[in-house]
Amino acid sequence: DEEKKELFFLGTAYEDRATQKRAKEIRFPADKGVAGKVIETGEPVIVPDTSKDPNYYSVVDEQLGYDSRNMLDVPLRSSDRIVGVLCAINKKEGVFDNIDVDLLSMIAGTVALSVENARVSNELKKAYKEVTSLNRAKDNVINHLSHELKTPVAILASSLNILTRKLTALPEET
Repeated sequence: DEEKKELFFLGTAYEDRATQKRAKEIRFPADKGVAGKVIETGEPVIVPDTSKDPNYYSVVDEQLGYDSRNMLDVPLRSSDRIVGVLCAINKKEGVFDNIDVDLLSMIAGTVALSVENARVSNELKKAYKEVTSLNRAKDNVINHLSHELKTPVAILASSLNILTRKLTALPEET
């Protein structure tokens, strides 16, 4: 969330649904954790042992009731900006390496495009609602002005008709 400078999970793939559900409710400062480091530097980060990494932000695991032993975070790039971070946790065998970085980075390209498309779609929907609201307000003002002007215009038209009749009834001067 760029406005609030917070990170949150758009999607997760934990072993159980309860953890996945909790993950979607968690928000944390964008400058915290390994993800914050990735956003700051724009570079992937491999953490072979979270207990020894100064950037590891244990608050998320505490809120999830989860134990992250190792992780790999790569930036989600759209054009020239970073729109998020793709994170892999607890490699089944061994620790993450550069092959994993390459693989996750390829996946991140597709994910970043989807994230950016969703963001643009939301902005378009928001702009459409705003334009629709402004259009309604314009219609209300026009209807109000039209109603307010009908009476004076009708009076003027009537007065003009009366004056025209009176003028035509006057004898012509020679």
